[in-house]
Amino acid sequence: MSYNGEVVLSRVGFLGPGDVETLMRATEMLLFQFKADRVLYLGTDHALSDAIEQWAKSLVGEDPSEEGLFLRAMDVLQAGHASRLESFLRRERTRARLRVAHSLPPGGARVKETIGGCTMLCVADRDHLDQVDLQSAAYFIFGLSEVATVKQSGTRWFLSPGPCQGDSALIVEGPLVQGQPVQGQQECTALIIEGGRPASRYEIGPSRVPDDDDSKGAT
Repeated sequence: MSYNGEVVLSRVGFLGPGDVETLMRATEMLLFQFKADRVLYLGTDHALSDAIEQWAKSLVGEDPSEEGLFLRAMDVLQAGHASRLESFLRRERTRARLRVAHSLPPGGARVKETIGGCTMLCVADRDHLDQVDLQSAAYFIFGLSEVATVKQSGTRWFLSPGPCQGDSALIVEGPLVQGQPVQGQQECTALIIEGGRPASRYEIGPSRVPDDDDSKGAT
């Protein structure tokens, strides 16, 4: 398919429930190996927030805030060592990348992610979806699942990364033209990541006819 303008992929990584250590490793994998534009944690706890805070502190010290950036920069500039400046810039770039990793809001709130031309409703537990939810989107991503799941049911798709193992995740990607979703484009690609590598790939969209592979991991 061709478009007018420069086409790039918008890539969002999704993580299922896990502990601080596994979420830190999986987030690093998504951000730096798979170059995800955003990462969303589908658990109901603060594990990802704790992992990001711990990671940021390991990079720049006890105050990893944006407000502390000026003081950190002044310390480096006053030292006047080129090697220290290079290290400072490298660490701050890594810290800045962590800002694209987020968790679901507390209290069972839903989050909508637009990837390419696909609007996806993200929740912690699929069983909490009601009729209003089901009528508001065609794509649903949920965290609570024993296994990674990509399943089509009629015109709807249900996806889950499964539990976070440190080297597992779900990635959904779709095209952008000149930084904007493709108008009318309703198909995206879902990748199940296992062992740090793509294990399964699915073209998803309401027009897709289900086949045997589209029920992988379904229960």
